[in-house]
Amino acid sequence: MVIQSDVIPSSPDYFSTLMEEGFVLADLSLREQLQKQFPDCYDRCMKRRIFMADTLGIKLPDEVLPLSNIPAIVPPFFLNQNTVLSIKK
Repeated sequence: MVIQSDVIPSSPDYFSTLMEEGFVLADLSLREQLQKQFPDCYDRCMKRRIFMADTLGIKLPDEVLPLSNIPAIVPPFFLNQNTVLSIKK
């Protein structure tokens, strides 16, 4: 199942900020099928999952395959395309 998620955070500093994410919910059978039939797409999803876990600290269930090239990035921090702010604990 493909899902679109919209997050619209409230901030006194930014008038309009939003984060739109597309992702797929895929059981093991579908993930295996995607990996076999569309390996490039599957690899991109896996790289996004690694970035989200290792850099942003967002752990996803195995069933979630992120589709966005800027997963979980809020645009004010996207103004400089070479910078991503992340807090490591």
